[in-house]
Amino acid sequence: MLCGNLRSLLLVCVLLGQVGLAHADEVAPPAAPAVTPVVTGAELPAADAEAEDITAELARNNHLLLRPGIIGLSISGEINLGKDQVGKPISIAPDLWYGVSQRLSLGLTHSAYATTGFWGGVASSFCVSSAESCPHRYGRVGVQSLVLLHHGQLSLAATGGILVSSAYDPFHLDGRLGIEGRWSAEHYAIRFSPQIVVGLNQRSADRDALSVPIAIMYTGIFDRVAIGLQTGLRAPFHAFADNFTIPVGIGGLVNTTDSMMIGLSITFTQLVAGGDVKGAALDGRAMAVTANWRI
Repeated sequence: MLCGNLRSLLLVCVLLGQVGLAHADEVAPPAAPAVTPVVTGAELPAADAEAEDITAELARNNHLLLRPGIIGLSISGEINLGKDQVGKPISIAPDLWYGVSQRLSLGLTHSAYATTGFWGGVASSFCVSSAESCPHRYGRVGVQSLVLLHHGQLSLAATGGILVSSAYDPFHLDGRLGIEGRWSAEHYAIRFSPQIVVGLNQRSADRDALSVPIAIMYTGIFDRVAIGLQTGLRAPFHAFADNFTIPVGIGGLVNTTDSMMIGLSITFTQLVAGGDVKGAALDGRAMAVTANWRI
């Protein structure tokens, strides 16, 4: 009796084992844990990859735009070195810029460089010399923008703004529109900024003007030091041939720290000029000493 029961139990176990083997392939294996794929730089979406490229370019101080959230402060001392007019006048011109985004910077500007693109300029803003050479203590001011159009070895930005070219009677309000460009290769950089200025009030023919500054910088002498030469063309659209000037300036920049730079330039403001421009070729001279900070 007992043996019979054991044989019956063994038979049931064998049959259950066969059933289990027959359906083993129908049982789904336990799910493998999910693995989050690693996205490499090459696999980034195009928009994200472009944003990273722009950030890297801004970090290399391409001098067109500021990185988002960065404040750029520039203070220039502008000194007239003209014939019989040395130090008449001397002005202090601050420029303040803010990086709104990777593609947009906004600025409140006073210096000749910020408003014309040329290194040499006098009496641009806060005049600190004698009343004889400073009819007004405060000169021009502008609100400007830079919008990045292209980045790479050649970087381009659209620039535009509103300038108060005369804050006193007669009050002059001008519009400025142009392109800022920078091409760089190893130890060389070329900077250009063609622009037009149009009088917005009290219209007259001589208020509308063209400026085409171009500069070449060389950085292969010392680390953190750049030297350069700038020239270009300035002229009102009215009587263009009689009133044009071609300035020529030399200058240098020293990056004292990663966030501070000091510059010096001397410019002959009318080395070549039209027939109606007063003074000899070497009579017009200006010097600018500039300190820049990025905060």
